[in-house]
Amino acid sequence: VGHGTLYPNELAKAGHWKAALEESKLLAQRFSVEGITPLALMRRTSYEVLNELRQEKRWIKILIAIPKIFRLLNLSPFHLAYIFFLRPFFRNLIGKQSQLSEVNRRNRAPLKILSAKIREKAFKTNAANSEYPADKVHSQTVRLDQWSVLSSGMMTFPMELLDHISAPLQIEPRFPLMDKRLVEFCLALPPNQKLRQGWTRFILRNSMSQRLPKNVQWRETKTDLTQAFNHGLDTHNQKILKETLIESTDRIQDWIDLPHLRKIVSKGLSSQVIQDLWPVITLSLWLKGKNQAQLNPIQNPKSLSKGIIHQDIP
Repeated sequence: VGHGTLYPNELAKAGHWKAALEESKLLAQRFSVEGITPLALMRRTSYEVLNELRQEKRWIKILIAIPKIFRLLNLSPFHLAYIFFLRPFFRNLIGKQSQLSEVNRRNRAPLKILSAKIREKAFKTNAANSEYPADKVHSQTVRLDQWSVLSSGMMTFPMELLDHISAPLQIEPRFPLMDKRLVEFCLALPPNQKLRQGWTRFILRNSMSQRLPKNVQWRETKTDLTQAFNHGLDTHNQKILKETLIESTDRIQDWIDLPHLRKIVSKGLSSQVIQDLWPVITLSLWLKGKNQAQLNPIQNPKSLSKGIIHQDIP
């Protein structure tokens, strides 16, 4: 269905600032968005929309919006003037803005685990394939945002990955939630059916009124599978973990920043560490199987799938 978290921005850009900031406030209260306060999320919504309007040079809309923001968020005009006009001006004047944004993009957390060579290659590939320059803020509706996710590699990659994993086991996976009719229906929904009163995926929650208990229907969190995954690693896959991080590092040393990987693993298997670790183990096992297949081309393909760590994709 989609979370609809851009709905406040869409409301604000249409001039409905009170409704937009109220949705931001409720969203932060219900889901603790990125650990920030409701006021901070309301301000961020205002900053993002005003910045879009500034880049599009829609000065009349800005002049209409600013008094409303003053009243709703109790911000001073000097604060807004600094955020949207003076700070960008001085950054451009000293030529630092693009440099800082490039450093930030190169050092994003998901890329840190890669070796410097692969990280640089990934950065160049992403930049070449990006539809928009990464420095610019671009106006998006809830529908466009959902469409961009559905049409990106974020959706096709896990399905292709599961297809390759299941093929040697003679299993054909099916994805009923990706039925074309259902996808088109969800894309056609108005944004207030995706986010309403701070509740994401509102239409789905509302449709479960007679089917699920209230505490499940309106729950604000997801189940954390970290403990089960940790138990699986400790109980069944210690040998694979030891081999990947200590013994057979030559297979992945060109791909992975091993000192950084060992450093984060030494701090414990948190949810974030596992997200970084299981693709590394899978890569190591795949490279091992590939090398064995090159040495023995007649090998049974089923044997290549043994020992691969599987993780459910939410």
